[in-house]
Amino acid sequence: MSPGRPRVRTAAARTLPLALLALAWDAHAGDVNLPGDDLGVGVSVAHAWVPQGGSAFVHGVDAAYLIERLAWVGGGVRVVEVPAPLGREVLPYLEGGVALLFLTLGGGYTLDADGARPALGGPHLYAGLALPLLRSLDLYVAPHYRLTFAPDDRMHELGLALKWTTWDMQR
Repeated sequence: MSPGRPRVRTAAARTLPLALLALAWDAHAGDVNLPGDDLGVGVSVAHAWVPQGGSAFVHGVDAAYLIERLAWVGGGVRVVEVPAPLGREVLPYLEGGVALLFLTLGGGYTLDADGARPALGGPHLYAGLALPLLRSLDLYVAPHYRLTFAPDDRMHELGLALKWTTWDMQR
C-alpha cells in the first residue's frame, strides 16, 4: 500500500458526508426537486482495475428507474477494453438498491457474456450519486463505484455517467 492512500481515503471519508449534506440542504431549500418515479437513460465511462489485466477503460449504456424515492432498478451493458492479449469484453448487467436523497446504494449481477478468461462477471456492489447538471435539458451526472466479485478476482470500477431523465429538477 502506498503512503498516500490512507490520506486519500480519510479526505474522501470527510468530504463525502459534507457533500451529501449540502445537496440535501439545497434540495430542502427549494432549489431542486427530489427525484421519484423517474427514469434515467444515458452513457457511462469508467476506469477499472481488472483481475490479471491491470487497468482498463470501460464504456457503456445504462437505464435506471427510481421507485417512490426509496428504491431503484436498472441495467445496461458495459464494454471493458482490457489491454492485449485479453482484448474487449462485453458485460450486460442488472442491479437494484435503495435511494437516499441523491445517493444510490445497491447490488446486482454482471453476466460474463463471452466467457473470456479471466472472467469479469459475477455479483457486484454499487454506490453512486445523482447530481443535477443541466436542469433545462433534464441532464444529470452520476459519479459511481462498482465492485464486481469475478471468479478469478475482484474488479474495481470508478466512473461517471451522463443521463437524460424524466426527473423534473426545477421547482
